[in-house]
Amino acid sequence: MEYYAPVSLKDAEKLKKRKGRNFLFAGGCFLNWRGSPKADSLIDIKNLGLGGIRVSKTKIVIGASVTVEELADNKSLPDVIRKAAKSFETRNVRNMATVGGVVAGKFFVSHLLPVFAAYQADIEYYLDGRKRKISLKKWLQKRDGIICSVIIDKPSRKVEMEFEKISAIDLPLIVSAAGCNTPGRRILEAVFAVSGAENRLVISSTAEKYLNGKKTREISIGELTQAALSDIKPSGNFKASARVKKRIIESHIKKMFGALLK
Repeated sequence: MEYYAPVSLKDAEKLKKRKGRNFLFAGGCFLNWRGSPKADSLIDIKNLGLGGIRVSKTKIVIGASVTVEELADNKSLPDVIRKAAKSFETRNVRNMATVGGVVAGKFFVSHLLPVFAAYQADIEYYLDGRKRKISLKKWLQKRDGIICSVIIDKPSRKVEMEFEKISAIDLPLIVSAAGCNTPGRRILEAVFAVSGAENRLVISSTAEKYLNGKKTREISIGELTQAALSDIKPSGNFKASARVKKRIIESHIKKMFGALLK
């Protein structure tokens, strides 16, 4: 195995595109996971200037090499992002895991991805010699380029998250997040996202269609749950059956939207 520490995104991209299994890494959580593929070369992003957290009233920019512990400790960030970061298993993991790894890592469950989705976050990435920006939802479908940062252009959105664990140091069974705006008690730009039900992040388009444009008093939690679960197909594992996961999602919807629609 070869190791590289390029000093520019251009050089990192050249190394990534070489023949073979070439992986970017920062903390190395994904590459140390027992299900990770074997690498021909490792490309360390430590010299690419992808750190730092910038927070203002109108924008949040989180660098790809920012650790989850840095998110948890940054009091300028919205409480829900810090809550998601703090829900990681242990401080050791939080000090290794990076935002870029969270987005690109393909883990079967994620603490932060549903929250980023609920904030309608964008991904800034480097591809073919230049930086580009795309929604998180679209980036996850393509998975192109080198992630540079996660950008939240609407930090004032109302966002809630819930998660369920068997034990404090275990991976969660289900992580759910919901976000919307409610000007004049009307729901706009609603998002409901779930991780852990399937082996990917699921963002329910049916729930979005049900919610958007309605007055908050018009929402039926039962109808909303039915809409969301028409897009989410939980699969069972050794920790919980599909039926249990479904009940967890139902309880998350009730709790989160109860708070959002007040």
